[in-house]
Amino acid sequence: MTNVWTIWKHALGSFSDEQTAGNDDIICVVRSFIVGINMLTCIIIVANVMHNW
Repeated sequence: MTNVWTIWKHALGSFSDEQTAGNDDIICVVRSFIVGINMLTCIIIVANVMHNW
């Protein structure tokens, strides 16, 4: 599971700065939340278009 989390962190953005290494998990959670909100918004828009077709 650690490998999946590492891949997900790098997929959301590069973490190459040693100064922010301690905050990588927090940054990833925030970015995951933003991606999740965007996905939810897209699903709601598509559902609305299909419902009112």
